[in-house]
Amino acid sequence: MQQVAASRSILLGQEMLTMSPHPRGEIRLQLSSFARHIHVTGTTGSGKSNTAKVICAGLAEKQVPTVVLDRTGEYAEAFAGSAAILKPGENLAIALFGLEEGED
Repeated sequence: MQQVAASRSILLGQEMLTMSPHPRGEIRLQLSSFARHIHVTGTTGSGKSNTAKVICAGLAEKQVPTVVLDRTGEYAEAFAGSAAILKPGENLAIALFGLEEGED
């Protein structure tokens, strides 16, 4: 397994072997892998929300600007006080159509 420097990565968790109480090693994601978009998928109960929260917390710790589209509000609750929470219709406006030239 290739070692990833802690300064250039975020800790996702520990690698565990079945039937062993001891971690085999750390699972780290390189910051360079977040240069564009990420998407976390899985079945119900597989840990998507927890994984996304760990990733967001790790990126925040490294001061990496992050945008989370949160349909249910669970991330807003998890990061209240440490993130800007934008809500459509309250403090976020999305222009569906561009302005014509000369309009303000």
